[in-house]
Amino acid sequence: MSNFIQLVLHLSAVALAIGALHAMRAAGQSHQRILMVAWPLTLAIGSFGFMVSEPRWIFADFIMGYYRGGEAVLQGPAALGAVLGPDIHGFVNLPILAYLFCPFSLLPPMIAGYVWLALG
Repeated sequence: MSNFIQLVLHLSAVALAIGALHAMRAAGQSHQRILMVAWPLTLAIGSFGFMVSEPRWIFADFIMGYYRGGEAVLQGPAALGAVLGPDIHGFVNLPILAYLFCPFSLLPPMIAGYVWLALG
């Protein structure tokens, strides 16, 4: 699915959801009922956005970039050079960033991702 189609679908879903919630409010529905409709709509629209966007799996950018850079620091200069080479698949492009993420590599990747999320 092209990015343009994804964007149009996402914006259309948001517009329809806002319209439906506004119509409920105009019809005098209670705030509790509106919230009971708003939460599932929000989760569905957010899930769609997550499913069609990059990265395809949770913390992929963190694990493939920053986490790998931190691991490489612990393994030594040769490993760090390999992560910073021309075929990198992440975001660690400066050695100082790899050193900053070294403490995260002491944790399992998913836990490190959640710690990074919490700190963010």
